[in-house]
Amino acid sequence: MSAEGKKFCPEAATDVELLNRVAEHGCDLAFQELIHRHAGLVRRVVGGVLKGQCPVEDRKDVEQEVWKRIWQYRRAFDTGRGHNVAALIRRIAQRAALSYVLRSTKKSQIEAQVDHNNLDIIKAPESVTQWLRDSPEEQSFVVFDLIDRVLSEIKDEHATLVMAIITEPDKKKTYKDFAKRFNTTESNVKQIMFRFKNRYMNLLSEYRKGNAR
Repeated sequence: MSAEGKKFCPEAATDVELLNRVAEHGCDLAFQELIHRHAGLVRRVVGGVLKGQCPVEDRKDVEQEVWKRIWQYRRAFDTGRGHNVAALIRRIAQRAALSYVLRSTKKSQIEAQVDHNNLDIIKAPESVTQWLRDSPEEQSFVVFDLIDRVLSEIKDEHATLVMAIITEPDKKKTYKDFAKRFNTTESNVKQIMFRFKNRYMNLLSEYRKGNAR
Protein backbone atom coordinates (compact mmCIF):
# COMPACT_ATOMS: atom_id res chain seq x y z
CA MET A 1 0.00 0.00 0.00
CA SER A 2 1.22 3.52 -0.80
CA ALA A 3 2.15 6.06 1.86
CA GLU A 4 -1.07 7.91 1.07
CA GLY A 5 -3.07 4.74 1.59
CA LYS A 6 -1.46 4.06 4.99
CA LYS A 7 -2.28 7.56 6.22
CA PHE A 8 -5.81 7.73 4.86
CA CYS A 9 -8.50 5.06 4.61
CA PRO A 10 -11.15 6.32 2.15
CA GLU A 11 -13.62 3.54 2.95
CA ALA A 12 -13.96 4.86 6.51
CA ALA A 13 -14.24 8.53 5.53
CA THR A 14 -17.42 10.55 5.07
CA ASP A 15 -18.32 12.07 1.70
CA VAL A 16 -17.35 15.51 2.98
CA GLU A 17 -13.95 14.25 4.11
CA LEU A 18 -13.40 12.60 0.74
CA LEU A 19 -14.32 15.71 -1.23
CA ASN A 20 -12.15 17.90 0.96
CA ARG A 21 -9.22 15.54 0.45
CA VAL A 22 -9.71 15.88 -3.30
CA ALA A 23 -10.05 19.67 -3.06
CA GLU A 24 -7.12 20.27 -0.72
CA HIS A 25 -4.66 17.53 -1.64
CA GLY A 26 -5.72 16.16 -5.03
CA CYS A 27 -6.09 12.79 -3.33
CA ASP A 28 -6.70 10.10 -5.94
CA LEU A 29 -7.76 7.50 -3.35
CA ALA A 30 -10.49 9.83 -2.07
CA PHE A 31 -11.57 10.62 -5.62
CA GLN A 32 -11.85 6.95 -6.58
CA GLU A 33 -13.94 6.27 -3.47
CA LEU A 34 -16.31 9.11 -4.41
CA ILE A 35 -16.70 7.57 -7.85
CA HIS A 36 -17.37 4.17 -6.28
CA ARG A 37 -20.07 5.60 -4.02
CA HIS A 38 -21.81 7.93 -6.46
CA ALA A 39 -21.26 6.57 -9.97
CA GLY A 40 -24.84 5.24 -9.96
CA LEU A 41 -26.22 8.66 -9.00
CA VAL A 42 -24.32 10.40 -11.81
CA ARG A 43 -25.46 7.75 -14.28
CA ARG A 44 -29.11 8.18 -13.29
CA VAL A 45 -29.06 11.98 -13.42
CA VAL A 46 -27.25 12.15 -16.76
CA GLY A 47 -29.43 9.41 -18.21
CA GLY A 48 -32.59 11.14 -17.02
CA VAL A 49 -31.69 14.45 -18.68
CA LEU A 50 -30.33 12.92 -21.89
CA LYS A 51 -32.87 10.12 -22.30
CA GLY A 52 -33.65 9.73 -25.99
CA GLN A 53 -31.41 12.64 -26.95
CA CYS A 54 -28.06 10.99 -27.55
CA PRO A 55 -26.29 7.61 -27.85
CA VAL A 56 -25.17 5.75 -24.74
CA GLU A 57 -21.54 6.48 -25.69
CA ASP A 58 -22.21 10.22 -25.46
CA ARG A 59 -23.80 9.80 -22.04
CA LYS A 60 -20.59 8.18 -20.86
CA ASP A 61 -18.65 11.18 -22.13
CA VAL A 62 -20.93 13.47 -20.11
CA GLU A 63 -20.41 11.28 -17.03
CA GLN A 64 -16.65 11.66 -17.50
CA GLU A 65 -17.14 15.43 -17.71
CA VAL A 66 -19.00 15.32 -14.39
CA TRP A 67 -16.16 13.55 -12.67
CA LYS A 68 -13.67 15.93 -14.26
CA ARG A 69 -15.55 18.85 -12.73
CA ILE A 70 -15.59 17.14 -9.35
CA TRP A 71 -11.86 16.46 -9.56
CA GLN A 72 -11.34 20.17 -10.27
CA TYR A 73 -13.47 21.20 -7.27
CA ARG A 74 -10.94 23.20 -5.26
CA ARG A 75 -12.66 24.60 -2.19
CA ALA A 76 -13.66 23.22 1.20
CA PHE A 77 -17.20 21.87 1.24
CA ASP A 78 -19.58 24.11 3.19
CA THR A 79 -21.73 22.00 5.52
CA GLY A 80 -23.19 25.05 7.23
CA ARG A 81 -26.08 25.32 4.79
CA GLY A 82 -27.28 21.80 5.43
CA HIS A 83 -26.14 20.59 2.01
CA ASN A 84 -24.51 17.23 1.36
CA VAL A 85 -21.99 15.99 -1.17
CA ALA A 86 -24.52 13.81 -2.98
CA ALA A 87 -26.66 16.89 -3.65
CA LEU A 88 -23.61 18.74 -4.98
CA ILE A 89 -22.73 15.85 -7.30
CA ARG A 90 -26.34 15.74 -8.49
CA ARG A 91 -26.23 19.47 -9.36
CA ILE A 92 -22.92 19.11 -11.19
CA ALA A 93 -24.28 16.12 -13.16
CA GLN A 94 -27.48 17.92 -14.08
CA ARG A 95 -25.63 21.01 -15.29
CA ALA A 96 -23.16 18.96 -17.31
CA ALA A 97 -26.05 17.15 -19.00
CA LEU A 98 -27.92 20.39 -19.64
CA SER A 99 -24.77 21.86 -21.12
CA TYR A 100 -24.56 18.89 -23.48
CA VAL A 101 -28.15 19.45 -24.61
CA LEU A 102 -27.45 23.11 -25.25
CA ARG A 103 -24.26 22.52 -27.20
CA SER A 104 -25.76 19.73 -29.27
CA THR A 105 -28.70 21.87 -30.32
CA LYS A 106 -28.18 22.98 -33.88
CA LYS A 107 -27.26 26.62 -34.34
CA SER A 108 -30.09 27.10 -36.80
CA GLN A 109 -32.61 25.95 -34.19
CA ILE A 110 -31.28 28.41 -31.64
CA GLU A 111 -31.37 31.25 -34.16
CA ALA A 112 -34.92 30.40 -35.20
CA GLN A 113 -36.05 30.52 -31.60
CA VAL A 114 -34.25 33.77 -30.90
CA ASP A 115 -35.69 35.47 -34.00
CA HIS A 116 -39.16 33.98 -34.32
CA ASN A 117 -40.27 32.12 -31.20
CA ASN A 118 -43.33 33.65 -29.50
CA LEU A 119 -41.65 32.82 -26.19
CA ASP A 120 -39.14 35.59 -26.92
CA ILE A 121 -36.25 33.65 -25.37
CA ILE A 122 -33.45 36.18 -25.72
CA LYS A 123 -34.74 39.46 -27.12
CA ALA A 124 -31.64 41.52 -27.82
CA PRO A 125 -31.37 45.24 -28.67
CA GLU A 126 -30.88 45.86 -32.39
CA SER A 127 -27.17 46.60 -31.91
CA VAL A 128 -26.59 43.22 -30.30
CA THR A 129 -28.71 41.45 -32.91
CA GLN A 130 -26.64 43.03 -35.67
CA TRP A 131 -23.43 42.10 -33.87
CA LEU A 132 -24.50 38.47 -33.76
CA ARG A 133 -25.31 38.54 -37.46
CA ASP A 134 -21.92 39.96 -38.43
CA SER A 135 -20.08 36.70 -37.74
CA PRO A 136 -22.66 34.00 -36.87
CA GLU A 137 -20.28 31.04 -36.92
CA GLU A 138 -17.95 32.61 -34.37
CA GLN A 139 -20.65 34.18 -32.24
CA SER A 140 -22.67 30.98 -31.95
CA PHE A 141 -19.97 29.61 -29.63
CA VAL A 142 -20.14 32.81 -27.58
CA VAL A 143 -23.90 32.41 -27.24
CA PHE A 144 -23.53 28.80 -26.07
CA ASP A 145 -20.85 29.73 -23.53
CA LEU A 146 -22.81 32.65 -22.09
CA ILE A 147 -26.05 30.70 -21.82
CA ASP A 148 -24.19 27.85 -20.13
CA ARG A 149 -22.66 30.31 -17.67
CA VAL A 150 -26.04 31.78 -16.75
CA LEU A 151 -27.48 28.29 -16.28
CA SER A 152 -24.64 27.43 -13.91
CA GLU A 153 -25.53 30.43 -11.74
CA ILE A 154 -29.23 29.74 -11.21
CA LYS A 155 -31.14 27.10 -9.27
CA ASP A 156 -31.31 23.61 -10.76
CA GLU A 157 -35.10 23.68 -11.17
CA HIS A 158 -34.90 27.08 -12.89
CA ALA A 159 -32.12 25.87 -15.20
CA THR A 160 -34.24 22.87 -16.15
CA LEU A 161 -37.18 25.15 -16.97
CA VAL A 162 -35.04 27.53 -19.04
CA MET A 163 -33.47 24.65 -20.97
CA ALA A 164 -36.89 23.17 -21.68
CA ILE A 165 -38.04 26.48 -23.14
CA ILE A 166 -34.89 27.09 -25.17
CA THR A 167 -34.84 23.62 -26.71
CA GLU A 168 -38.61 23.29 -27.27
CA PRO A 169 -39.14 22.55 -31.00
CA ASP A 170 -42.80 23.61 -30.97
CA LYS A 171 -42.82 27.36 -31.56
CA LYS A 172 -46.47 27.60 -30.49
CA LYS A 173 -45.71 26.68 -26.88
CA THR A 174 -46.32 29.53 -24.45
CA TYR A 175 -45.23 30.38 -20.91
CA LYS A 176 -48.63 29.12 -19.77
CA ASP A 177 -47.90 25.71 -21.32
CA PHE A 178 -44.58 25.48 -19.49
CA ALA A 179 -46.19 26.61 -16.24
CA LYS A 180 -48.54 23.62 -16.46
CA ARG A 181 -45.68 21.26 -17.34
CA PHE A 182 -43.59 22.36 -14.37
CA ASN A 183 -46.50 22.75 -11.96
CA THR A 184 -45.95 26.45 -11.35
CA THR A 185 -47.56 29.76 -12.30
CA GLU A 186 -47.23 31.63 -15.57
CA SER A 187 -45.97 34.71 -13.70
CA ASN A 188 -43.23 32.62 -12.08
CA VAL A 189 -42.11 31.35 -15.50
CA LYS A 190 -42.02 34.91 -16.78
CA GLN A 191 -39.98 36.03 -13.78
CA ILE A 192 -37.45 33.20 -14.19
CA MET A 193 -37.07 33.93 -17.89
CA PHE A 194 -36.76 37.68 -17.28
CA ARG A 195 -33.89 37.12 -14.83
CA PHE A 196 -32.25 34.65 -17.21
CA LYS A 197 -32.47 37.00 -20.19
CA ASN A 198 -31.32 40.00 -18.14
CA ARG A 199 -28.23 38.16 -16.87
CA TYR A 200 -27.48 36.84 -20.36
CA MET A 201 -27.64 40.33 -21.87
CA ASN A 202 -25.39 41.73 -19.12
CA LEU A 203 -22.77 39.04 -19.79
CA LEU A 204 -23.05 39.62 -23.52
CA SER A 205 -22.53 43.35 -23.00
CA GLU A 206 -19.45 42.66 -20.86
CA TYR A 207 -18.09 40.34 -23.57
CA ARG A 208 -18.62 42.93 -26.27
CA LYS A 209 -16.89 45.66 -24.27
CA GLY A 210 -13.95 43.39 -23.52
CA ASN A 211 -13.47 42.50 -27.18
CA ALA A 212 -13.87 46.09 -28.37
CA ARG A 213 -10.71 47.21 -26.59
